Amino acid sequence: MASNQDHNQPPKWANRLLEWYCREDLLEDLQGDLHEYYDRNLKKGRRIANLIFIIDVFKFFRSYTFRKLKNKYKMNSYMLFKNYFKTSVRSLARNKLFSFINIIGLAVAMSVGLLVITMIVESRGFDTFHEKGDHIYRVINTRTDARGDEFKMATTSYFLSQKLEDVAGYEYKTTLYGGFGGDADTGNKKLIITGLWASKDFFKVFSFPLIKGDPATALAEPNSLVITEDTSYKLFGAEDPMGKLITVGEREFLIRGVAQNPPKNSHFTFEALGSYVTKVNENQSDPDWSASTSMWITYIYMTIPHKEDVNQINHALRQICDTENEIIAPLHITSKLQPLDEIFNGAALGNQLGPTLPSSAALVFAILPFIILLTACFNYTNLSIARSLRRTTEVGVRKVIGASRWNIFAQFVIESIIIALLALLVSGIIYIPLREQFLILLDGDGLSLPITWSVIGSFVLFAIFAGILASIIPATTLSKFQAVAVLRGVSNVKLFAGLTLRKILLITQFSISTILILGTLILNKQYIHATSYDLGFSTDQILNIELQGNNHNLMRDAFATVPDVKSISRSEHILHSSMTHLKDGKYKDPLDSAQVHINFIDEFYLSNHQFSLIAGENFRYRPDSAEEQHVIVNEKLLERFDIDPLNALGEKIELEDKKLAILGVVKDFNHSTLDAPIEPFAFRYDPTKYRYLNLAINADDYIATIDRLEAVWRNFDELHPFSATFYDDEIDRAYMMFSMLIKVVGFLAILAISIAAMGLLGMSVYAVETRIKEISIRKVMGASVIKLVYLLSKGYIWLLVVATIISAPLTYFIINEMIISEFAYLAPMTVGDVLSGLILVFMIGLVMIGFQTYRAAQTNPAETLRNE
Repeated sequence: MASNQDHNQPPKWANRLLEWYCREDLLEDLQGDLHEYYDRNLKKGRRIANLIFIIDVFKFFRSYTFRKLKNKYKMNSYMLFKNYFKTSVRSLARNKLFSFINIIGLAVAMSVGLLVITMIVESRGFDTFHEKGDHIYRVINTRTDARGDEFKMATTSYFLSQKLEDVAGYEYKTTLYGGFGGDADTGNKKLIITGLWASKDFFKVFSFPLIKGDPATALAEPNSLVITEDTSYKLFGAEDPMGKLITVGEREFLIRGVAQNPPKNSHFTFEALGSYVTKVNENQSDPDWSASTSMWITYIYMTIPHKEDVNQINHALRQICDTENEIIAPLHITSKLQPLDEIFNGAALGNQLGPTLPSSAALVFAILPFIILLTACFNYTNLSIARSLRRTTEVGVRKVIGASRWNIFAQFVIESIIIALLALLVSGIIYIPLREQFLILLDGDGLSLPITWSVIGSFVLFAIFAGILASIIPATTLSKFQAVAVLRGVSNVKLFAGLTLRKILLITQFSISTILILGTLILNKQYIHATSYDLGFSTDQILNIELQGNNHNLMRDAFATVPDVKSISRSEHILHSSMTHLKDGKYKDPLDSAQVHINFIDEFYLSNHQFSLIAGENFRYRPDSAEEQHVIVNEKLLERFDIDPLNALGEKIELEDKKLAILGVVKDFNHSTLDAPIEPFAFRYDPTKYRYLNLAINADDYIATIDRLEAVWRNFDELHPFSATFYDDEIDRAYMMFSMLIKVVGFLAILAISIAAMGLLGMSVYAVETRIKEISIRKVMGASVIKLVYLLSKGYIWLLVVATIISAPLTYFIINEMIISEFAYLAPMTVGDVLSGLILVFMIGLVMIGFQTYRAAQTNPAETLRNE
């Protein structure tokens, strides 16, 4: 606690202001007088005394009281910095090769860092345009099944939305439901639009300005529609769309609002919003719709004005879930609030409303370039310490004429920052094409990587940081030199600790490079294994065409006329590349349920894809209106419900409240990507569910065949684009993230080995320069070229050996335990895989060392010794 004496002192800042501007010869008298006046004025009250003191301090701020600038001191600082700058530039010019290696190495590493900076700056700006952004929260769910498997989702349920109506603490709540859209028909024009179902308070929660319409009522009535300005222009041109009727899919809507286009930094976008009450009215009688377990497409957002109410609402959510969990056991659901600013950069969740960059992915993106930057900094450190013996005299002279240790330290830091800023210019040239390639890799998934002034400012700060990071060790080492010792001779300078450090840094560089190269080779092997894996059915020459609402019978008959089409089947999903339906299945015990994957197929599907039917028979044709009676299952489903395979035919499985008799059993197959195990699966027959035609193609000219198929499509549908993909391409797309990971790690591996190779080249050049006299004498004494190369290279070869010994087991651990540990079906890692990567790194290192040492060994010793 402050004493009364402290309270009776004038304001410190005013006192300091007086001391700052007042001449030294006047300060004591003036300050004493003002303090005396202050003590007298305390009788009037402390606040009045403080005010009078402050006024007096400013009153005496006059020309005759102002102290003169210490020009001498300022000029010395300026001249010192100018000297540092000149010395640094001359040093860089004098050592062109080392400067080139440092600048290029840092530039290559920094170019990746610039990419990450652009990405982080943009991602931090998502959803910042909402006026109530700090008070917007989303309800998220975690679903835990009977086996304890957790599935964290951004979605929740209509059930929970209704329960929250009775909870206090929030201001506004809006419920969104995915899947709105389809063919929009104005009578004069048709357009495919996409969007969301949104409840009436959507515009009270979010700041998407309405150009036309009342935000309070635009989505309040059934069959109300809000479109964006772009959608309005595409459908109606310059006409006013307000109050016009429009058909979307099979529903008719009245346009009650036109919204500004959602900004790019929104975590979800839309072309149109349908009133949520429309969807609610349609599904009121559906028990699945209102079930607490139906949590796949519904999103709840709310504004909570007071932070203390967040805990209250989270408590209410827990109570609702606890009550419901007793009913739906063994399923278990938990819900909680997620702040808006944690959606784009938050935890990885399923069923996101738009693209996101989870914090874990952002952390990986940030760490990998930092590792590459470290390797470039190691180059600078190694070369700087190696060259330090040549600069000992310079350091000694500077110290003799008065330079402090801090002055020497600052000089080398400035030199490093200059190199880093030069590297920033070079990295900008690399960054531009790198950014374009990265955007192609992202395929427009949320980020556009804009270059703004804040991004450019971050680039400069990053370069200064890189310069300081690279210079810390060499600047510390060089500034420690004692003037007397270095001026007596180089032999008096001890750098043994530095030499050990250089070896450690070189080993670290090549270990990182080896890990990245081995990682790329092993990941690539796993990728090839995944895309060529025997799934248990054939995907060869199968072309999947999306029906997009067209009649599957008419389209099948039309495509069948194309000569190169061998056979056609129909299905709801494309196995292995997209999600299938997951439904609870039961056998005899009503309390024993299991999640069953479902795909609706026709009678040609199994033969078209060459599934192995090991028991029973295939579906037979039946009209669309016929009742569904049968199901074809895989072996895993029989195993799950403990059904005897020999007596499985005719046994009934309950799926979606239907008792379906087992008609056939197919051999187990991989219905999902290889990171998931084979699970219970059921094929069902319902023609109303078909979404794809599966065409078996046998053609010599596939491009011409697809052109003919597209022409057939155009005869039926001019609105929707022809969407056809070969099955193998669908599988490749399913492993797109895996492919991206290989490209990123492979690219970083190339950068790391390039930087490490340049560093090794620099070190070998330096070693040759310092030992050129020894080499010449050894040649005169009869040493062969091979012996000399061995003499100069053996130290570095041992470093490479140590790097490979460290990196091989480390790579195995990282890849196996951290990256592909969740894959159920892996390609075995062999000794050959590891050796191939090690040999590659070793060969690159030997080339860098051998090239320079061989040149040195070939020089004429007479020339060298004459100069010496």
